[in-house]
Amino acid sequence: MLDEIYYEVDEFNQLYLEKIAGFASNINWYPKRKIGCMSMGEIMTILIFYHYSHYKNFKQYYEQYVCKDLKRDFPILVSY
Repeated sequence: MLDEIYYEVDEFNQLYLEKIAGFASNINWYPKRKIGCMSMGEIMTILIFYHYSHYKNFKQYYEQYVCKDLKRDFPILVSY
């Protein structure tokens, strides 16, 4: 299920960034991604997947589930 969510989110992000690039080229602005940071798709996937979890708050979900069980799926996690 996580892979399916990530795929759909990544497809959406690709279309979104293409649209933004068209507008951004008119004003000489381009989105930059820092090396060693999570992608927008990874962040959005974690947020969406939270709503399928049993956790009552995001902090517990992130610290107890994402940082431990999803570490192999998201090797470059940001600290909470």
